[in-house]
This record gives sequence, C-alpha cells and structure tokens, in this order.
Amino acid sequence: MYYLSYCIKRKAIKYAWERERSFIVVEEPLAQCSVGERVLAILFKRGIDTLGALRAVARLLHLPVSSIGVAGLKDANASTIQYVSLPLTPLIEKALQERKVFTMANGRVILRLLCRTRIRISPGKLKGNRFTIVLRVNSDVVKELIKATARQPLLNYYGYQRFGTNRPNTHVVGLLLALSDPILVNEVIGSPYPDESEEALHCRLSYWRGDCRLTKRKWYEHELVGEYSMANLWTKIRKVIGRLALSGLQAYIFNLYLSERVKQGYDHTVILTGERRGVNGYPLAPIPGRGVKLEGEARRVLREALEAHGLSLSLVERIHARGYWRPLYVKPRDLESIVANDLVVLRFSLEKGAYATTLLREIAKNPLDVA
Repeated sequence: MYYLSYCIKRKAIKYAWERERSFIVVEEPLAQCSVGERVLAILFKRGIDTLGALRAVARLLHLPVSSIGVAGLKDANASTIQYVSLPLTPLIEKALQERKVFTMANGRVILRLLCRTRIRISPGKLKGNRFTIVLRVNSDVVKELIKATARQPLLNYYGYQRFGTNRPNTHVVGLLLALSDPILVNEVIGSPYPDESEEALHCRLSYWRGDCRLTKRKWYEHELVGEYSMANLWTKIRKVIGRLALSGLQAYIFNLYLSERVKQGYDHTVILTGERRGVNGYPLAPIPGRGVKLEGEARRVLREALEAHGLSLSLVERIHARGYWRPLYVKPRDLESIVANDLVVLRFSLEKGAYATTLLREIAKNPLDVA
C-alpha cells in the first residue's frame, strides 16, 4: 500500500471516458462572498488536471497563473468542481456584472464568476470534499457492505493520483530536489514517459533545446525553457514546480510511514510518542519539513520505513518545504448509497486532503465483482 500508481493506456479510451463521468468531486469551501478586491468563482473541469485548467483560465483572462487562488489539486481523470479566487481586474469586474460563464479547453473547463470576496483561496482553505462515485457491481449485499466498511476508520494514505497518473513520478522529482541534484532533475523532466500524449512526448524531447513551437499549448516546464536560459533554469524550476514536487515526496514518505506502522502491528487509533492528537481525536503523524520535529517512536518507525527503501532520515530532514501533521485515518460523513440493477451510486464526504480511494480500496478488498 505504500505507493499505488497505474497508467491509463492510450488505447483504453473507453475506461478513461467512463471514469470522467462516474467519478465526481465537489469541494466544500470555507471562502464566502464579501466586499473585497477579489472575485470568487466556480471552476468545473473534466478530463484535465487542475494546473492545466488554471493555465487555460489565466490565458483567457490575461492573468498570471500565480494570481489565481486555489485550495487544492483535483483528479485529472474525473469531473470536479472547485472554487478559485481571482484578482478584480477591469475585465473580470465587467464579466462579473454581466454574469458571464466562460468555456475553455474544448468544453473541458468552465468558469462561472460568483461574487466579490476579500479572501484569497489557498491550500488549506477547504473544509473537505464531497464525492459521487458510480460503481458497477454484481452483488445484492454491496449496499450493506459499503455501510459496514464506511463505519470503520479508513487508513488515510495518499492515493495514486497524488504522484501523477500518466507520469507517476512527482515524488521522484521532489527527491532529486531534496538531494540538490539539478542534472538529474533536468534529466527526469526532459525524459519521456510511456503513457504521455504525443504532444507531451515532443515537449519532453525538445526540453533541452527549448523548441516547443510545434506544440498546440504550453505547459510549465517548456515555458521555463522558452523564457529562461539554462543557467537560470535550476533556480526557476525550484521556484515554480518545487512545492508540488516536494509535497509529492512528503506524501510518499507518509505512505511509507503508515505502511511501516501497520506492518509493526500498531493500532492506528493509538498515539505513539512523537505523534499528536488532532482536534477530532485522531492521531496525527509528523510529515518531515520545516517546523516539524521528528522524535520518539514516530521517528524510529519512519527511520525504519525509509531505510527499507534506500532512504535516510538525514535526507528527509533537509526537505525545503513546510512540514505538517496528517491524520492516520479518516471516517466518511453523510454516506448515501443507491443500488439499481448492477450499478451503485455512492455519495460521501471526507475531510480535506483525504482520498476517495481510501473507502474504495476497502470495498474492493472484499470478494465482490467491483469495477
């Protein structure tokens, strides 16, 4: 369980098409309408990652991507609704008064302006997420099974999509950043991955010489090459994609820690020395980074987990990212399930940072035919 990933083969279009419409995620935001110098908007996307959707919005509204506030990244292979905040430019103010709805990326991205706000949405400004998932099953007992599973504490590991779907190596880039190895970072970014699109493959291959004129749309690594010399590329990479890559590494480390903790037989409801108790009473595991000190039994378990995978505590303690505390388990809220023939529509909410796969994994472990 320490690291789950898969690649959606380009030939498996039918599967990807179905998943985009049978896996729906809706944010539960903390931001509210108020008098302020920003605008609150709803972003709907399907079959595109959050960064790609934000770049489409930025191009349309003539904004730098960094000016758009977002609470988190959402699954690229799903239909998602999330809230963003935008600066109040004359163009956006006029569009807000006209109640405009913008459609971009061949209909895969829709932006609806709601109201003015004084809050800039940022990571952490999120209550949780509401999931609607359609399962194909062949069992009459699945509804009761889902209820029984949802009542149990679910191990709060990071899902496969946290590390990338077609290119599941975000944590690898983060590891190389932690090692301060610019040559290998550039090599990984510039190397094609088997299941990427032809456009992405071309961009990877042209990364070193910065020739991306043949591509239909830019993505952040290529924009770096076009705008900055190779001498400054390392510095810019650390600034632009460093946070995403290092947080991927932190997620990978948490999965290692949680797996090792389970392997050593610790009850996940019991707090070890070096862990904390959350406001809801759940144990919190330390995620290495600035501001988080590793100590006690938690430090020992993490050290053994890292050593089993060729890593060390001295390395992760050099991560140039803010550390944090993550619950070891979560419990779904407001669970609903509707069974119709061989379909089950499953709805539930999880706190921010939790993945729907925590519940789906437990259901799939049972002897049922679940697709």
